Formats: sequence, C-alpha cells, structure tokens
Amino acid sequence: MPPSSDECYLNAADVLDSYHFNGNRAVAVLIMRCAANYTIHFNPDARPTIPNAVFHVQVQKCLLTTDSLNTLSNRASFNHVSFINTYPLQKYSYCDGSKLLYSNCRYLKSANAIGVILPEKHNAVNFSEMFQCNETFPNVKELQFRRFDLNQHLSHLKYKFPNLQDLQISDSFLKTSPNFPWNNKRMYFENNKSLSETGLYDSATRYNVIIQPNMRKRVLNLNSNDIETLVGFRFEGYLDMLKLSGNGLSSFSSFTFSGLLGLQHLDLSVNYLSKLPTDGFRGLTALRHMNLHANLLSVVSDDMFYYNTELVYLDLSNNSISMIGPHAFSRLHHLQELRLEYNNIVTLSYSMFPAFSVSFRSLILDGNPLSKFPDAVLYFKTLQEVSLRYTSIDFQNFTQMLLDLNFSLLAEGNAQSSTTTETDLLKSSPRRLKRIDLTGSKINNLHLKYFGTSLSTRLNARMKKLKLLILLKYFQFILTDNPIHCDCRINHFTRFVKRMLADGLLRGNEYFFNDWKCSSPAEFQYKPVFQVPESDTYCKIDIPKCPATCSCYERSVSGITIVDCRNRGLTDFPEQLPDGILDLWFQNNNITNVTRTSYLSRTRQLLLSGNKHLKVSPEVIRGFDILKLAT
Repeated sequence: MPPSSDECYLNAADVLDSYHFNGNRAVAVLIMRCAANYTIHFNPDARPTIPNAVFHVQVQKCLLTTDSLNTLSNRASFNHVSFINTYPLQKYSYCDGSKLLYSNCRYLKSANAIGVILPEKHNAVNFSEMFQCNETFPNVKELQFRRFDLNQHLSHLKYKFPNLQDLQISDSFLKTSPNFPWNNKRMYFENNKSLSETGLYDSATRYNVIIQPNMRKRVLNLNSNDIETLVGFRFEGYLDMLKLSGNGLSSFSSFTFSGLLGLQHLDLSVNYLSKLPTDGFRGLTALRHMNLHANLLSVVSDDMFYYNTELVYLDLSNNSISMIGPHAFSRLHHLQELRLEYNNIVTLSYSMFPAFSVSFRSLILDGNPLSKFPDAVLYFKTLQEVSLRYTSIDFQNFTQMLLDLNFSLLAEGNAQSSTTTETDLLKSSPRRLKRIDLTGSKINNLHLKYFGTSLSTRLNARMKKLKLLILLKYFQFILTDNPIHCDCRINHFTRFVKRMLADGLLRGNEYFFNDWKCSSPAEFQYKPVFQVPESDTYCKIDIPKCPATCSCYERSVSGITIVDCRNRGLTDFPEQLPDGILDLWFQNNNITNVTRTSYLSRTRQLLLSGNKHLKVSPEVIRGFDILKLAT
C-alpha cells in the first residue's frame, strides 16, 4: 500500500547501513526531524545487533509507533532516547486492521537517558500507557519530562526507574515534589567513560558544581511548575542540584532543605518568597550556588547565609531589598560573585562583605537608588568587577568622598605585595585595572576643591593626592552616559592630572584621557574632559545688570562675562548689561537691527547667528574680536 501524504515508510537496514562502524566502541547519533507530525514506519531488519555501538536517538516532531522504535532497537542499542515536540505513538491501527501492541517498549531496555518534551497544549499522552511494559528500567539514570502532567504518577517513578540520578520535570503542572532521590547510591558512567573538560563545564562547572568527570550528577529539576508551598515537605538524600525556579513558591519550612546531603546548587529564583524561615538553609554546608533572583525579599539578615560558607555565587537581584545586615555576607570567604542589582539598596558598608576572601571578584549593584558612592568596593584586593550602572550616584561632593576614603584599606587592597611601600604604590602600575562601571548614573561633575595653604589643609591635600592617584592608576571608572558638565569646576581636577603627568606619575595614555567625555555645555559635548582648555570653561554667576531672561557666566582664566540670551525670543538688545568685558551670545532670537550701545565698546564677542532679517551697520561691526552673524 502506498504511503498516505502524512506517513513515511523506511527500511531500517538502509538507515543503519548509512553508518560505517569498524567494530571499535562508538557512539552514533540518529536524529529524525519532521516539519510536521508525519508518521514514520520502519520495515524490519533481521540482522543481529551492531556490536560496540550505542545510539543517541532524537525524534523531533515526527510520530513513531513503539513497533517502529522496537524495530530499530533490534539492531541499534538505544543509549539516549528523546522526543521533542512529539511522543511515541501508543495507539495505532494498521491498514490490515491490526492494532499496535503498546505494552511492548523494548526499545527502552538499554536506555540510560529518556526525555519527553510534549508539544504545547497537548495532554493526550498517558504516563501509564507510555511505560505500560510490566518491567522496570534499571539502566535509566536520567529522566526528563516537560509539559507532561505527572501529578497522579509521581509515586510510580520510583518503581519504574529505581536507579535514577537525574530527574527533570519542568512546566508540568506539578503541585508538589516527588520524594527524590529514592536512593543515595552515586553512580559512574558506564564503560569507564569520563566527561571532557568542555563536557564537564557544560554539565557541572558552569553551575558551580564540583564533581568527578566520570561520575553522574544527581539533579532534581522542578522548574516552572505550580509548587506554591513546601511547608511540611522535607527533601532528603544526596543531591548536587535542586531547581525550583518559576513555581510561584511563597513559603517553605525551616526543615524543608535540611535533609539534603552534599547539595551544591539551589535555584529558588522567580518565585514569591518575601521572608525566609529562620535557619532555612542551615544544613546546606556544601552549598556553592544560591539563586534567589526575582523574589519579594526586603531584608537580608546577618544569619540568612550564616551556615553557607562555601558559597561562591549568590544572586539576590530583582528583589525589594532595602535592608542588609551589617555582617550579612562577611562569613562567605569563598564568595566569587554577588548579585544585588535592581533592589532598593541605598547604603552599603565594608563590614557587609567578606573582607578576608581571596576570591571575591564580582559585585553587581545596577539599578539601585544609591546616591553616595560605596567606597567599600575599593578596598578588596581581588574584586575586579563592580557594576553600579543606572544608579543615582552623582559625585556631588567628590572632594569629601576622597577625604572620607580609608587610606589604609585603599592602599592594602591595591598593593601588589605585602612589602609594597607608598612610593611603590604610586609609581607602579597593575597588570589589570579594576573595573568600576557607573554607566547611566547621575555624575554631573568632577569638582575637586582647592584646600588652601595652611598646614592642616596641606596635609589634607597630600592625602587627597595619594588617594586620587590610586583611584586613577588602579581602577577603570566607566562614566559612559553620565551628564558630566564641563564647566569651571573641572579645572582643579585637570590641573592635578597635568601636574601628575609632569611629575611622571601618569603616562598620558591612561584610559580616562579619552574615555571620560563631556555631556554639556553644547560646545563641549562628546569632547574628552581633559582636552577642554581651561580658558574656555566658565561657571554661572549672579551679577548685577544680568538680564532677567538671560544667564550670565564668568570665564575661568580671563574673567570675561558671558551673557547668554540664546533662544529667548529677544527683538532688541538689552538696555544695560554687566560691567567689564563681555561675550554676548544672542543666537536664535528675533533681533532685526543692531545699533551701537554703551556696552558694545567693551564687547569682545558678539554671536548673532539664527536671527532672521538681521541688519547691521558697518560702524557697529568695527572693533569686535569675534562676530558671528549667521551659521
């Protein structure tokens, strides 16, 4: 009978003969991928099983009957079997009237791993029918179900798969957890196999799990189910990883995780946890990775992670944290990465963090309403990446911030060795700059105040110089997308940098010479801060005779007064202007005539571009250093 449009008949022999085995041990991959749910039938191949070869079989969207799968497995030993957006057909009527004997699932006898990801909105597959065979599957060590309603069948898993090491049931409407693991027997890969370095990274290291390359990982993954509470439930046994992300979980008991042995990775992200029970993580002394991202936590107490001293990764981002205990993370001496972004944190202290850690390298604080720069982040020897993007930090009192820095901690945290002297610290350069990312914050100036000449102020100035040099030489401050206003207040800073260049303490090729750019005023936009001539800078002043509709500024070196009346709708020149030499910015108004007034004789610069129908008599033009009438 010719195949119908949605069915396909293949010879198993043709498929298997396309592989070229030489008798040595081999792993073969067979992927059957269909554009739609076509039914594939395999005609029998009566030859003996292919020796020393195991198959990883993946079926994507195609429909295969258990008869066809059994036909293939007569010659090909299935090691991994996975169904993606499909499932093995349990019921089928052949053209001769015979029906599928779905109780025969011989193709799974040798399988070590089984995965079934059902199509979305599909609930026609019955677990009992799929594994109807009157037998267990002791070889199966890994089992994955997705979009598979197993609420009525959780208790059957233990008997069907007694040696399971890795159980993943996600997006499957579970209301509670299975009592997994059901044994504490750790297992190794068959045939003396071991994961490569890349395979070990993908399987374990990237999740901060330490495991031998020849050992199977023990995992329970229950992500994206409906487990809203675990009050009264207790996990028990050896697990490396437990994942409970995206369940709507709002509560658990103090003993929920206390029965777990050796747990290294716990994911409780994207839930509704607002408060954690006292000693909720007490028994998890091997824990290395904790993810509490996107919950409703508002407080991190000193004892929340008191017993989890092996943590290397802690994610508390996207909560509502506004209060952190003064020693909340101080015991986490192995911590490498701490994520606190997008909370309500307004202050941080040095004592909160693991001061004696030799591995603390990354701290993420983006999107918090911090207005004061947290100086604590400058004191850790190993902290290489601090992200403070999109905060409210403004450096409003930059000079006081420098004075408040703890010089001993700053020097110790950046010394290249235990014998580094103050001179060494200033003259040497680190192999790598520590990165402080302040992108998108509110830094509008780098105002370095002058201290004067008294003894106390000279001492302050010396200490300020030392601290500022350490910041410039050992840190990379990223100030992208900050509203840096390059007015006269930047001049003390630029003078300091030039003096350090002259003294040989800076080289001139440091990142900040090009990377720190002005945002305003308009004539300096995108110009590097240290390329703005001091003589071109100016600051706003309150001065007599300054027109009420205009703004007046004083140039830094010359003292010339700028009268800025741009875009004010003027039709005539003001009757009077401040005393002294003037620069007049009258662009983009409605002035039509320029007549000589008393202050024009002391005007150095007159800018009139953008005034339509402007008429200027020749005698008015004479005597100006700068006259600009049109763009």
